[in-house]
Amino acid sequence: MFYQIKCSWCGKHMGTKEDAGSDFADKLKSMGLPVISHCICPDCSKKALEDAESNMKRKPQ
Repeated sequence: MFYQIKCSWCGKHMGTKEDAGSDFADKLKSMGLPVISHCICPDCSKKALEDAESNMKRKPQ
């Protein structure tokens, strides 16, 4: 079974992945719904790390 991989932050399509599947994925497929897994794209990852570093610097020690 093939899964669509999308960035959970911005929704960018990141490709597809083949996997054995699961009962839940099979149910989605039988209903005509896409089987989607999420990750974080490099752009969103970079922004999240920059935001976290900025927040760490602002917090009093």
